[in-house]
Amino acid sequence: MRYCYFLFLLIALSISNGTCYAIIPGEKTTDSLDILLNATQNPQKQVEGLLDLTKKNKYSYPDKAMLYAQHACDIAVKNHLKKQELQSMLEVADVYKLKNKFVDAMSLAIKVKEVAEEYDFKDELASSYLTIGLIQGNLSQETENFFKALAIYEKTGNKKGIGDIYNALGCVLGQQGDYTKALQYFNIALAYMKEAKSTFGIVSVINNVGNLYYFKKEYKKAITNFKEVLHLSIGMGLIESPLFCNIAACYYDMGDFDTFLYYNNQAILLSQKFGKYSTLLLSYCRLADYYLKQKKDKSAYLHYLMLIYQQGEKYKLKDRIYDATSMLNNFYRDENKWDSAYKYSIIEHQVKDSIGIEDSKIRFTIVEMQYQDEKKQHEAKLKQQQRDFLTLFIILLLLSGCATAILLLSRQRIKMKNISLEKKQLSDEIEFKNKELVINVMSLLKKNEFIVETSHRLLEITKELMDGNNKLRILNVINQMQKGSEEEIWTEFEARFKQVHNTFYEHLIKLFPALTPNELKLCAFLRLNLSTKEICNLTGQNAASLDVARCRLRKKLELPNSTINLVSFLSQI
Repeated sequence: MRYCYFLFLLIALSISNGTCYAIIPGEKTTDSLDILLNATQNPQKQVEGLLDLTKKNKYSYPDKAMLYAQHACDIAVKNHLKKQELQSMLEVADVYKLKNKFVDAMSLAIKVKEVAEEYDFKDELASSYLTIGLIQGNLSQETENFFKALAIYEKTGNKKGIGDIYNALGCVLGQQGDYTKALQYFNIALAYMKEAKSTFGIVSVINNVGNLYYFKKEYKKAITNFKEVLHLSIGMGLIESPLFCNIAACYYDMGDFDTFLYYNNQAILLSQKFGKYSTLLLSYCRLADYYLKQKKDKSAYLHYLMLIYQQGEKYKLKDRIYDATSMLNNFYRDENKWDSAYKYSIIEHQVKDSIGIEDSKIRFTIVEMQYQDEKKQHEAKLKQQQRDFLTLFIILLLLSGCATAILLLSRQRIKMKNISLEKKQLSDEIEFKNKELVINVMSLLKKNEFIVETSHRLLEITKELMDGNNKLRILNVINQMQKGSEEEIWTEFEARFKQVHNTFYEHLIKLFPALTPNELKLCAFLRLNLSTKEICNLTGQNAASLDVARCRLRKKLELPNSTINLVSFLSQI
């Protein structure tokens, strides 16, 4: 007999969001949908309402609940409500699990996990881990997923979620036989459920504590917990039927068969009323076993086994079909009815193989999920390595660029410094040569003044001479002195000027080709910023003539505006 249905059943119940709903038997699905969809045009509120209806009907009318959840999912997809879409998918997965369609439930939970990771929906991701863990059947893998969910719920502060995980972990420890630690985890779970004010969560934990005592064969403590849950769940028919079944199991194992029959009959009535077929067939199994062990009525034993087999096929409850065919096989063997025994033996093995295939599909889905997770982690690791390499390359490139820039800047600074030094050296040299040129000009001026003064003296002497020939000879000497002096002064000045300002004439002629030699001389004198008196002394002109010459020069240099200084203009060439 396979009576260990308690743990898994109540863990499954614990996945609800903690709200306690009244069940409305016979409620029309279409009426509920119409009322809800007509009440609001807001897609999000429509989805939330449909999910509420799903939770109301999930444990009593799973087909109806499936319809509500799928409709909620359709609305969420149509209106791009990604979070609500995942919540709907989780409800669909939960219904699949209640209907023993574990492969479908696992596939949906994995999809939720992938999308929740992509969009960083933490609570939905944690719920997907919880659902996957409940279906896996491998204790180490279950525990790993439960702790992943717990880490997320603790970060988000979801007290109901934390309670669900401790409740599930308590069941895992109970299956491992560590009843003391399991009870500690159930107490932690109960504290969180009370803090979250989750009546349904409290019911689930207390029931699992009852299951724990049942497996420890402490039947009175188990009954106390089951009856407490029964008191809390009055009016919640979907919970009451498995509770009556649990209490019946305790009294059966205690040998109190009258009390057992009472609670077992109550479980059968409620299971029939609310469509809890798995609980119904388990109650039939225990009743059949009762008739066999009491050796009261073989026909009643056979009757219940056939009921279990027929309704197990009808509602596709493979575990119950396996129980019934195994018991029918043994019964007909004991009766020496080998044809019937062989018939049910074949069916028993076929169902066992089918259950094995179902388990293999689940394991394959789990392995595939693990492979995909490892693949994603590997790809993420490669991407991270690529990002790290790229970051390092960029850093090295930046450092190299900075070093190159610093080197270039340093070289540029040295170059600019050298250029500045060269400019300063050149400027100093030009300044020195300008000073030298000015000194030379001053020397020429002195020399010219001496010649002029000597000429004037000779002219004074000629006035006193009576001899005309001597007078003429002295005048010729004076003319030659003045002419030679002028040519010598200009030649020497021009040579020295070109040494200092070697491109001045070239640029000036290029810009103003109409300038005469005398105007070029005047430009050179002005470039050295010589005064009018100094220029007159060098050229032998009077001041009035020089002013006229300057006016003509301004016109040729296209400087009609008197505000522009002639000397400043020439210093820029």
